[in-house]
Amino acid sequence: MNLEERTQAKTDLLRKKARIELMRRHARDAEDSLGEEREADPLDASASRRDAAALNAVSESEARELERIDAALRRIEDGTWGVCVDCGDSIEPQRRHALPEAAFCRTCERAKEEARVAWR
Repeated sequence: MNLEERTQAKTDLLRKKARIELMRRHARDAEDSLGEEREADPLDASASRRDAAALNAVSESEARELERIDAALRRIEDGTWGVCVDCGDSIEPQRRHALPEAAFCRTCERAKEEARVAWR
């Protein structure tokens, strides 16, 4: 991976991170406003709880995405970005471009997914 590709990946990752952090702030604001509602109607209260649960699930997904982005930024800094953390092979250029936070080559990612499905 050349310097230009690493620089572009870092820029893309930082943009993704900023976008996710902004969405999380908006979600927290929405969750705060849901918590402030004091609905007497049981249906409204139920809808508010459902909305809060949905926001929480999104927040957890975003937290995992931020962890992947931060890990990729560390790999860029230490010079291991673009190398599969499992097998050590180069991550495919198309995959690096589409998912700069990817830590695994396509083969290792597929094996991990198959293992996850097998455990379900």
